[in-house]
Amino acid sequence: MRTKWLRQGKLALAAGGLSLVALTAAACSSLPANAGTTGVVPGGNYGTAELNAMRQAMGGDFMYYPPAQETGINVSGSGRVTVKPDLAIMNVAVEGFASTVAEARNIAATAMDSVIKALRDGGVAEKDIQTQYFNIQPRYSYEDVVIGTDGGRTIHRSEPKIIGYQVTNSITVKIRDLNNLSGLIDATVNAGGDAVRVHGVSFTVDDPAAVAAQARTLAVQDALAKAKAMASAAEASLGKLVFLSETGGNYPVRAEASYDSLKAAGVEVPPTPINPGDLDVTVTVQATWAIQ
Repeated sequence: MRTKWLRQGKLALAAGGLSLVALTAAACSSLPANAGTTGVVPGGNYGTAELNAMRQAMGGDFMYYPPAQETGINVSGSGRVTVKPDLAIMNVAVEGFASTVAEARNIAATAMDSVIKALRDGGVAEKDIQTQYFNIQPRYSYEDVVIGTDGGRTIHRSEPKIIGYQVTNSITVKIRDLNNLSGLIDATVNAGGDAVRVHGVSFTVDDPAAVAAQARTLAVQDALAKAKAMASAAEASLGKLVFLSETGGNYPVRAEASYDSLKAAGVEVPPTPINPGDLDVTVTVQATWAIQ
């Protein structure tokens, strides 16, 4: 088996005080002087020819470590922007159940047509109504059937029996006029009747990238302020920025209770109250500055 660090023979040589520096240097004189001293190649920006030369010099594979992290002041920064949502997303579905597929489909199609018409009449654009899911599946009941006897004991088996078919059609609706949201929810429920299911309403912003950019700027400023404070406390001077990376972000969507959950709980639902509230968008960064 080829070595991951060194072949056993090479390792024995290293243990005996013999170095592979000469072998590595002979194969590729441009490599660092300590490239093969222990069979572990130090970090560096090596080309294909250089890496192949090291493999040949070491007689096999070797472990490669990336460059060590720059020394300096390493800090994290976070930025948060609070915004008012300007977009609501409503998930609506209709269900049709009947003894035949055709009849169930007709029930669902009729209900969905009424829902979409109500949304369009309420000012929702065609592009903001998108089908998310369509499914036809049988619905079963299970009957206890006697299939025989065994030593005077009756043997039963539960067998499925198709009692009808359910058709489900769901859409996602983007509502850009939040002042009209309450009326649209009520119009949707009224149009779809008992076939409609409002699975929930959530709030977000139409352009999250712009808000995230603001939060990112604040995160970098926060990291810089921390680095300056640390350098000052250590009586050092802050050098150039050597590393910067975004390490996390949060683009929340605020969700509201669904109409179905209220109705299922036996709550008398008045004209639907809607309160979008605020959204917090956060970004975190990791940065390293040199010390001079």
